[in-house]
Amino acid sequence: MSNSGTWRWTICLSLPILAAVSSTSRADCLDEFVAKNGSSGSIAILMQDPAFQKCRGNPNPGARKAKTEKAAAIAPAVLAAPAAPMAVERPVPPPTPPEYITTIYPMLRSSFSDVWLFDKRKGVSDIADAEGAQFSYADDRIAQNKTWTAHAMGAVVFQYLHDRYPKDDSFNFIGLSVAPFVQVDRISNSSPKAAVNNVDEISFGGSAEIGFDVGPGANYFRLRGAGVEDRVAGSSSGSSVFEWIPIIDGVLNSPFNIGTLPITFIFAPELKIRYDNVLTDDLTGRKQYLTRGGAQVFLKYTGIAGVLPDAIKNIGFLSTLHGQTTASWLTSSFDGRSYGYFNTSLTVNLDEQGYIGLSTSYTKGRSEETGRKQDIWKVSLTGKL
Repeated sequence: MSNSGTWRWTICLSLPILAAVSSTSRADCLDEFVAKNGSSGSIAILMQDPAFQKCRGNPNPGARKAKTEKAAAIAPAVLAAPAAPMAVERPVPPPTPPEYITTIYPMLRSSFSDVWLFDKRKGVSDIADAEGAQFSYADDRIAQNKTWTAHAMGAVVFQYLHDRYPKDDSFNFIGLSVAPFVQVDRISNSSPKAAVNNVDEISFGGSAEIGFDVGPGANYFRLRGAGVEDRVAGSSSGSSVFEWIPIIDGVLNSPFNIGTLPITFIFAPELKIRYDNVLTDDLTGRKQYLTRGGAQVFLKYTGIAGVLPDAIKNIGFLSTLHGQTTASWLTSSFDGRSYGYFNTSLTVNLDEQGYIGLSTSYTKGRSEETGRKQDIWKVSLTGKL
């Protein structure tokens, strides 16, 4: 057969195949094949391609082609559009606390001198900076006298506090606290000559405090009452104390600083009225109920560890060193006799939270509780809550 005849035969065999693969109903399948493999592939390869066979089996290739063309037209716009930000799951805020909060907490201190029943403000009534209950032992080898001392006040505070009163210089109720307490005062001397200075008293009582916010500060009013058992004298008596504690922010009963000194101070004056059965005759030991009134001034000082000079910043105990000084002047309404006393102490905390400390103190004057004379240096182990 001539060459021209051979060419015509090839064309005749190929036409049915081309018609099969290029029909309108299957055009989208061929387009996909050509797009993936190019136009140089043979018909045999085309017919053996699994993707092409799967495409041809589509019962509605026309609809598929329309969807493909629609998707191709939309794709550039989708790629050009900025990506939508991913949804971030935001935490659900906690519910707003109630306007009034009731709390109960234990307390262990030396006395009520630095007790704040309402709050535990930083620098004012922190456990770390409070004066703890004192337990001490002394051995005087010259006088052949051993002395045990315990001075502690334990209480359970029930507090009803207004959490969100407006600070707008208007008159606002702050809260109310009630605290039943037990106070122990004990000095035991082994020498008969020093036994006259023995003290063994235990008091059971309660304290109630109410506070109001007005103007630049606040006012606290506290009333305490207790029954006192004197185990040395073998007698029982009563005691009551009324205190007015004013606060002016940054001035009275509030932290302040002086210049660049690395110390925070709190100056805390208050008015106090007491009614106690106190010692009125040092020679005979006679006691009498007296009403006494006057002022008490309390100064607390705490080192600011972060701003100490570099030369002493690394001295460990300085970061927890704190102290306080108290001066009280009470005058008897009966005979005008003064029952003043002075006390100063310096404490270093032995643990990070400040529950345990080592304290040195000096007290001179007449005890507020008993009226006895005091002139005592002490080194004590202290504990507080």
